[in-house]
Amino acid sequence: MMPLRKPNQVVMIAILGCLRLMSPLSSAQESPGYINVRDYIVKAGNPADHTEAIRAAFAEAGRTQVYTVLFPAGYYTISDAIDIRQGTPFSPQGASIKQTNPEKDIFVNKGAWRLVIRNFSFHGGRDQIVLGTNHCDQSVLEVSDCTFFDANGVAIRILKDSNSTLFKVKDCAFTNCLQSVINYCDICVIGNCWISSSPKMQNKAVMENYGVMHVENLLGVPSVSRGKAGFTDEWIDPRGGKQTASNQRWIDNYGTVTCRSCRFGGEDGGFPAVVNYARDVSVILDSCYVYNCSDAAIVCREIPTRLTVVHCTGFEDAWVLRVDPRIDLDTYFDKQRMYLDIGDGQGVFGTGIPEQMMPYLVGEIRAEAPPAKGRWTRGQFIRNLNLEGRETATGYVKAKIPALDQPYGWYCIESGKPGTWVPVKFTVVEGQPSTPAAK
Repeated sequence: MMPLRKPNQVVMIAILGCLRLMSPLSSAQESPGYINVRDYIVKAGNPADHTEAIRAAFAEAGRTQVYTVLFPAGYYTISDAIDIRQGTPFSPQGASIKQTNPEKDIFVNKGAWRLVIRNFSFHGGRDQIVLGTNHCDQSVLEVSDCTFFDANGVAIRILKDSNSTLFKVKDCAFTNCLQSVINYCDICVIGNCWISSSPKMQNKAVMENYGVMHVENLLGVPSVSRGKAGFTDEWIDPRGGKQTASNQRWIDNYGTVTCRSCRFGGEDGGFPAVVNYARDVSVILDSCYVYNCSDAAIVCREIPTRLTVVHCTGFEDAWVLRVDPRIDLDTYFDKQRMYLDIGDGQGVFGTGIPEQMMPYLVGEIRAEAPPAKGRWTRGQFIRNLNLEGRETATGYVKAKIPALDQPYGWYCIESGKPGTWVPVKFTVVEGQPSTPAAK
């Protein structure tokens, strides 16, 4: 009598029996799970131009539904754009692709959904990665561990109508690209990247944002063309000084941008971290190094609803903020309000905050006199900067009038433009205790 088997043993024997009845593929027939670009390059027999061979590999990936296109480590030369909609480029050990035509792109996918491009090096061409999702819901795009050199256009361009998409750029390096990133996704996250800008970038930004962009741990090295024809931006600083700045910048913002722990370097004098072009958006610089000689960290072509600059350094001879003179600040805030947080304080040299914006400062407001401009609200208080002295461009200057003869500040007793203000003074009597005596 055969011994009884446990139920799970019976199931396993049945499965094995069914598998024996099937005709298995031999090891030579088994698919490797990818299409190897090298195989198609060998067949094409053109060592100077791999465009058609790479296109054939992506076409085969789509036809066989393998989808993964393997680029073994090495160098690939193309002369036209490669449409990667039918497959996902895969480079486990790093592949280098050079576009020989400066007016042609490299990788293009206008119907992406879930796509990761990793471990590639891109050289030349116009736009090096062009992606779009065409409103496809739940889309996630990622470009990581890639290097970009000498793009004649944009290293990574996200097309319009790429809504409902999370776009991530991680651990990448950009060198001498006319622009690095243009974002139209709802959320864009750029982290742990290194960017050296192009000196040819004229009246443009290294990055453009039309969605919500978070930039963190970015090391930026600007190549500035200040003073050259077509590269200058002349303006008058809050003290009436004429400044000649570069019209190059790091980020052109049409949405909401937050930068944390970033270095917007001061090589060749630097240029603005953010130029803002939209209302009802947010601009935040937190714990950033934003050295920028003869210009400001943030330039407002339009005033954002929320503007925050906190825990930042690099303002020794630069301004935190400058506002386009075409904006009429005397009437702007009649209908528009804002949240303004300048963590360094209004009294620190180089903030450059117009008086009409001071009513919206978070925290203590400091000035040398009661305001003459701006819309103020009853109950607001301005502390006198001149009690003991203040920091200026040439160093610390003591107050001209003894501190006890100066008001501690000014208090608004009636709302308006600029409101009604009364001085606040303290009376100190010799021998009088500074705190009430205990009973």
